[in-house]
Amino acid sequence: LWLLPAILAAVTAAWLWPAPERVLRGKLEREWIAELKPEYDPDQEVLWKSLGDDGIRMLVRRYRVLHGSSEYVWQRAYRRLSRILPDGVLRRFPSPAGIVTAGPRTTLISRLGSLEDPNGLGLAVATLALDDLDAGARSSAISYFTHGTIRNVPLTRMDPRAKARLLPEFLAGLRDSDWLVRNNSVSALRFFPEASSVVIPALSRALLDSRPEVQLAAAWILAGLATDPVTQRAAISVMIAILASPNDQIAWQAAEALGELGVQPEIAVPALMATLGSTNALVAETSVGALERFSSWPAGSRATVEKLLGNPDAAVRQRATNVLAAPAAGK
Repeated sequence: LWLLPAILAAVTAAWLWPAPERVLRGKLEREWIAELKPEYDPDQEVLWKSLGDDGIRMLVRRYRVLHGSSEYVWQRAYRRLSRILPDGVLRRFPSPAGIVTAGPRTTLISRLGSLEDPNGLGLAVATLALDDLDAGARSSAISYFTHGTIRNVPLTRMDPRAKARLLPEFLAGLRDSDWLVRNNSVSALRFFPEASSVVIPALSRALLDSRPEVQLAAAWILAGLATDPVTQRAAISVMIAILASPNDQIAWQAAEALGELGVQPEIAVPALMATLGSTNALVAETSVGALERFSSWPAGSRATVEKLLGNPDAAVRQRATNVLAAPAAGK
């Protein structure tokens, strides 16, 4: 019996004694984390990629610490209480700190999402972050699952059952208050062709999103997944409307999408032709390049493209030259 107090004392001391700080490449782990930048930094990205699995483990450990902090736990609990308790009762509880968008948890998950993770070390934490209170963390968590080349994207390498459990998370993301979360959720749904009976109606609803970026992403994926011409035409019509937008930064992306898909030429080609005279060189260049994917052009279209050979922008002239020389374009 006399050994029991000694054993308990030893166990308590081991539990209370701080664990030695981890060191990687001569630098403490907390120093690595402190130097993380919230904004994109190509040099830092290269550095963290060179750390391999060790870097991923650092990010995972730190996120779990922040996610389990008393402040964050109370933020989540307070939010749940606010849905069920009257205001008069709720005011009796101490208000938690404000939720910071693009805060420390976002920085960690954003960095995690930029790294190749072939061993899935960050999978559990990324799943946890899909429900983070920080919108930046939620959108970055979705990027973790869709990052990389097609063969290396986590959603294409996951166990099918584990992947299926994530589908409700991405469908719920379409209703998020943050448009980047909605946009990234749309992008994730393209990896679920096996669930098209659920995904296609969800993407059709996303065509009505308040943000043109989300509309375009949904239309692009929907036009590729849909097998019926009515749904496909609805998606292409949304792209055409965005192509005519005065916002050149999204209009050129609509032109690119129409060219990549190469479907519904009876409405896509006239819309692309109408933008060849755009004062924005990027829109004009992308539109004329998209025409190369269509073999049938309306009468007089070739002459319209030939006029671009005199465009003041060299990139537009070169793209028009290439398209006119393409054997299948506009014949």
